[in-house]
Amino acid sequence: MFEITQIHKNIQKKLFERIRGINRQTENKSPLGPVDDGNKAMSAVLTKACWARVISAVVDTDNESGKLFRLSSAFNSSGNGGFNPANSPLASQDDFMTADASATFRPHSGITSISTQFKSHSVQGVTINWKLWDINQFPKYQNALLKHGRIVCVEFGWSIPSVFAEKPELDTVNGLQQLYRAQRNKITSLGGDYYVTTGKIVNFSYTVGQNGEYECTTELTAMANDVFTAQNADDSSKAPNKTKPTDGKDVATAMKKANNNFINYVSTLDKHILSAYKKGKPDCYHDGVQGYCTWGWFEDVVLNTYFSFTNDVAKGLVGPTPDFAPSLLNYIRSKHYYEFDGQTFEFNNRCRFHSNIATQNLDIILPGTTVKLPGEDVMKDLGLAAEMITDYKILGQRIEGIENHFANFKFKADDFDYGFIRNMVFSSEFLKQIWKDGVSTLESGLMAHWNTVSAQYTGFWNFEVRADEDDNTRIGVYDKYQSGTPTISTCNPNVDMGIKSTDEPGKEKFDGAFEFSVYGRHSIIKNFQLSVEHSSRMATMATFHSNKPAGLDISGPGPDELAMRALMAISNTSYAKDSPGTTGNSVDSKDEVLDKILTPFQKNEYVDRVDGDSSYNLKQIDDKALTFMSNPVEDTAKSKAETEQLIASEKRQQDADGKNYWYERKPDGSSDNIVYDKHGRMMDMYTKTMNGIINNTLIDPKTGKATVDPIVPVKVTFTMPGIAGLKLFDLFTVDYLPDNYRKRCMFQIMKVSHNLGLQGWDTGIESVMKVDLTQVVMDGIMVEQQTETDVPDQKGWLEQVNKGDDENKPRIEDLDAFEWWNPADWRFFGGNHDQEQIDKLKQE
Repeated sequence: MFEITQIHKNIQKKLFERIRGINRQTENKSPLGPVDDGNKAMSAVLTKACWARVISAVVDTDNESGKLFRLSSAFNSSGNGGFNPANSPLASQDDFMTADASATFRPHSGITSISTQFKSHSVQGVTINWKLWDINQFPKYQNALLKHGRIVCVEFGWSIPSVFAEKPELDTVNGLQQLYRAQRNKITSLGGDYYVTTGKIVNFSYTVGQNGEYECTTELTAMANDVFTAQNADDSSKAPNKTKPTDGKDVATAMKKANNNFINYVSTLDKHILSAYKKGKPDCYHDGVQGYCTWGWFEDVVLNTYFSFTNDVAKGLVGPTPDFAPSLLNYIRSKHYYEFDGQTFEFNNRCRFHSNIATQNLDIILPGTTVKLPGEDVMKDLGLAAEMITDYKILGQRIEGIENHFANFKFKADDFDYGFIRNMVFSSEFLKQIWKDGVSTLESGLMAHWNTVSAQYTGFWNFEVRADEDDNTRIGVYDKYQSGTPTISTCNPNVDMGIKSTDEPGKEKFDGAFEFSVYGRHSIIKNFQLSVEHSSRMATMATFHSNKPAGLDISGPGPDELAMRALMAISNTSYAKDSPGTTGNSVDSKDEVLDKILTPFQKNEYVDRVDGDSSYNLKQIDDKALTFMSNPVEDTAKSKAETEQLIASEKRQQDADGKNYWYERKPDGSSDNIVYDKHGRMMDMYTKTMNGIINNTLIDPKTGKATVDPIVPVKVTFTMPGIAGLKLFDLFTVDYLPDNYRKRCMFQIMKVSHNLGLQGWDTGIESVMKVDLTQVVMDGIMVEQQTETDVPDQKGWLEQVNKGDDENKPRIEDLDAFEWWNPADWRFFGGNHDQEQIDKLKQE
């Protein structure tokens, strides 16, 4: 999956090797000395000497050895891995001196160009252009490369001995199986001089040229795309497995199999979770009211059962790690691979975390963050009614049971500053609401699910679903706002030169930050371009944050807002007389029209007018203006008691206006404040404050680090001689930027493309700027925003939030319609729809 990392050390070594090559700095050679064979890779790059090969997963009908079909005019199918040079002229497949009367003397078929690019969700796409000259061979080539759904492997690289010596054998099914999920490992082991990818044919076309040749195009997409587009049969009659109750089979078993589809499974998800819990599955739990499961269990067991693909070949596929074999051709799993000491490991995908974040309800649970309720003595001291205390004791038991069961699935592990997506816990009811109806594909279901999660925390996360670049048959969920490991504050070489990668003799370092030179003698890039692409919304933010008064830090929530605040702080439009490049005669320069702009509200003013045609007057917001600011509750009381209750409620609302109510959490996760209503929903006054704190606070007060290194709309693109192994989310720096950017920003790769043709092999990079918020705040160019909090009148608020639920409980005469009521709210029946108990209560 996608993880923010430095460029792989083997790829950095190759980049430094090429830099030495263009400077003719080979070992023991003068820069002005003659070129020898010491740098074959650089010679291949300079002479555009590259090769390509396409292998289809069908047996070549002309090959008696059973080898797979291969398209390459440079090599024949014999030898080690099918890499024997053809050593024959391309002008004709038949010998010009042949006496065969049936000879057609048509040229060899071959590849004319290959291009790769990332499509939506970072799914790898490949376009192959090739020519077929002999019409008699058309059926064979059509079967291999002009059929929808055919699996095809594409290879290309520089023509150097090391590639041919270490290249994998792909001319058999076993060879394809060995490389199926280990492609990136092979690319990095060869230092990026070799590229390989596997995909499925999704489109093709061909035309007939004026010389009778077939000009063909074959388009591939990674297998992960099939998981995204897998259809969900919402009609229960379209079950994937139909078993008829015949031949003496058990009728009940046959009927269960016949009705086994995703919709029916999700409809009864609570029972499946209960069953898994009874079997001892640690990532499932049932408290007698409803079931809970981790996201890891749901995607592993449920989504893969109904949306992935498998066959006998899948069971033999080798994965990047020896510990995990999915036995699936493609699948969903929100994890990523990483290398350490030459070994590959698998790790959970991460997401953004803040020390003040907490579970907001019992539908979306972040284990380890749920606030424990205070003891009964505290509740009595608050003066709560006995019935309410009983309700909260039941809730406390439920919270304790959930937290204890998922103790090994904490949302945030103790030693990390981020959360784990697969450890999030969801109730069966929440999952049913998302997945039961309206989900046509896995993609739509995933987007609906994670957008709902993010919206509950007002955009604290930005979840996306993408294909894994290390294993392009896998997709998973990741958080675009996760600051990553390493963070920019710990890996920017312009802050700490010891972090920078170097090939200086005796000081070699290839696992640090790589810096691309743009115009210096060490430059290996071309077509360098830097652009700023603001949306209209971002342009408005930029105008405000560039011209607001110094030292004032007011903004709305969300990392996009934080990103613009950071970018505008770095490149503020006010040009100080002591800025770099100024002289002793320079003066301060600023926008005299937009200087120190604010909204009236931010200046403690509001807009007033006499009527619709009169001029506006700005007035101070004081006690006389509270009616302008208040949000009174509509008086719909029908009795004196209800009216008094509403008046008290309205007073609390007015008193709360402009305040941020908060609670103090103890080391054991408990609080003397009751932050939830009796159903486990965090009260609005706390969620409002929490969402404000976690979204607006630049630096987490407990870690002293930024919770996000936001992406800003500054884009850098360039091309360079072909090199594989650069992947999405790799970090790097460039040397041709002002110091204020270099010290506080790095670039993150967002797109990688390859183009192979007559001009050689070029690699294109598209990257975006990430701002180091930790450094920005430390430098004092952004002011940390503080949120002042208050302690509420707990008893009054608790009575208010719980009273509405009591009023909505069904009357005795309405108990026949009990199905609409949440069982968790009706404790008389132990959380279950017990008709016998209902009838008994009605009789009483």
